[in-house]
Amino acid sequence: MPPAAALSRDMVTLGVSEKQKDRARLVFERSAEQAGFFEQGNQRLVMQGVGYQPEAPRENGSEKPEPENGGGHEPPSSELHPFIQGLIHTLPEPEDDWPVAGRVKWLQTAANIFDLIYKGDGSYHGIVLIR
Repeated sequence: MPPAAALSRDMVTLGVSEKQKDRARLVFERSAEQAGFFEQGNQRLVMQGVGYQPEAPRENGSEKPEPENGGGHEPPSSELHPFIQGLIHTLPEPEDDWPVAGRVKWLQTAANIFDLIYKGDGSYHGIVLIR
């Protein structure tokens, strides 16, 4: 991990505003901590290993269950990328007050995370608040 000042500077090159760079760095670090990337120490991000666990055989001997809806698609995995999990954990409760400025910051962070983990054309231009 680069020093805090260098990481904040890198946040600006990724599209975070100059005023929000330190907050974005803190959110990034907190998300990485929640996702378990600092288990080996806070000087480097280390992705947790995922062990293979073979499925137990079904009662009827089939490898995969028959879909209940008649379609050929399996239900989506409930496992989300750790950054997405961290992002979701930062959402306030629906009954809480969430000022527009806080919503914009959250959406900017979400857009940066999506840009980081999903493939795309790289044409992200930022979140703009229109009033």
